[in-house]
Amino acid sequence: MDLDLARRAVASPRWRWAAGLPLAGDEGYSVDQVREDGGVGVVDEYGYWGGEYIADPLPDMGSPLVLGWLLHLVRERFPLFTVTPGDPSARDPSEREWFADWGAGSSFSVSAETETGLLVAALELP
Repeated sequence: MDLDLARRAVASPRWRWAAGLPLAGDEGYSVDQVREDGGVGVVDEYGYWGGEYIADPLPDMGSPLVLGWLLHLVRERFPLFTVTPGDPSARDPSEREWFADWGAGSSFSVSAETETGLLVAALELP
């Protein structure tokens, strides 16, 4: 779990919460309700909601649900966006990075060490 990536994602103006997204931490909480102030109501791993709200939540960046949500948010802006993994066995670190393809006519260049990092970087683009 990368809390720096989670903070970067949530700080992006394109970030928004959705019900079901798991939160960072080992409590097993996920988002149940999204408040207007950006806080979220949470449920535990059994679906029980005890009226608890978290003011500054962070997503669980290791979750496939969060990865899919990041891809969705990026594709809202860049519908043709795809990711290409590097070669994990390459000796040169630059050959192990993930790369983005934005579709025809795009001039953005983004790469990252992980797929999640690439999606966060794409979410942060102006």
